[in-house]
Amino acid sequence: MTSLDVVREFYARFGSNNLDGALALLAKDVKWFLQGPRQIPYAGAYSGREAVASFFATLLAVEDIRHFAPKRFYDAQGVVLVEGEERAVAKPTGKAFESNWIHIFEVENGAIIAWREYIDTHALATAYTP
Repeated sequence: MTSLDVVREFYARFGSNNLDGALALLAKDVKWFLQGPRQIPYAGAYSGREAVASFFATLLAVEDIRHFAPKRFYDAQGVVLVEGEERAVAKPTGKAFESNWIHIFEVENGAIIAWREYIDTHALATAYTP
């Protein structure tokens, strides 16, 4: 599979609630990063497939994702940039938010070795603040 194929498959598996299948596409020592303030419960740096599993466990426990859509994909020799959008509700507060985002994936030997998200962290932090 090409890098783009791996990333598309990751979204397909995540979108069909096959989180184990999505995690299987990650390298064992994957680096996962979402910068954001402490109000966002899952923001931070994660290292390794098990840590990324905890990222998703936290995300899914505190967020009701109403709409999540990757829109455009750009492949640059192992680095895949994805533009997308989402709408969700922060479960602890019941507040809704929406944002466009960019995900940057690094893929090597058919496995995702790194991921970074750039999103409107102000919108998320506001939704998570009582």
